[in-house]
Amino acid sequence: MDFKRVIGIGWDVGGWMGNKQDVASVTWKVGSEELEWLGTPNQFSLPIGSLLSTQMLIEKAVAKNNIELLEESLVVIGIDAPLGFPTDFVQLVSGETVECFRPLREIDNKLAYRDTDRHIYNELDNKKPLSATFDKLGNNCTVAVCHINKWCKEDGYSIHPMTNNPIDKKIIIEVYPALVKPSQVGEVKSPLKELLPKNIPYPSDAYDAAICAIMAVAYGADGKFLQLPKLIHPPDHLDSVNKEGWIYHFPRGTCT
Repeated sequence: MDFKRVIGIGWDVGGWMGNKQDVASVTWKVGSEELEWLGTPNQFSLPIGSLLSTQMLIEKAVAKNNIELLEESLVVIGIDAPLGFPTDFVQLVSGETVECFRPLREIDNKLAYRDTDRHIYNELDNKKPLSATFDKLGNNCTVAVCHINKWCKEDGYSIHPMTNNPIDKKIIIEVYPALVKPSQVGEVKSPLKELLPKNIPYPSDAYDAAICAIMAVAYGADGKFLQLPKLIHPPDHLDSVNKEGWIYHFPRGTCT
């Protein structure tokens, strides 16, 4: 590793209006056996008439006295929102001919769900992600996609796995905190429970943002922080993830 620490920033994305954006930040120093929270999880609104810069997001998440830690660090932003759309849906709205029919299972509707969504459903006890195109989640999804496009162009971030490079030091990944909770309003279990900030309320968007931050650190640590398993990466044969994206998640059985 040619970095001294991993900084995980978790963004629980809300819609365009209101104040339902939540962000949290945590760091793992290489070789350490614990995490350090860099600020209190924070709720905020999007600016009117512009997008957030990464600097603005970081300032929401990281206490001023910890900003300097971003130097010589691997920064991973874990985002709780789809970072891509189903390939068939994109082709359909682009005017291309797409084979459409009623599937046997809802999850197999390729206009509604991505291959990563089907992977989650098939591998993790039928937990079904919301659809970025058919559900209200499309609001949050467009917020996330607009921002990550800006951050990649202006600040040098890479979205994994779409633009995956082993030497990347500024990374964006899609995560899904609901996968480690027993229910929508439930509290996570070990090993994540002990790593969360003390006295953080649950259920809450701040709670989910903190989970996103931990998952971002787990991605950057890649199994070297022994309290967390490696996140599951897409299989090599699944080329669709290069356009649709991938939900990075813990192995089945984590936190159960």
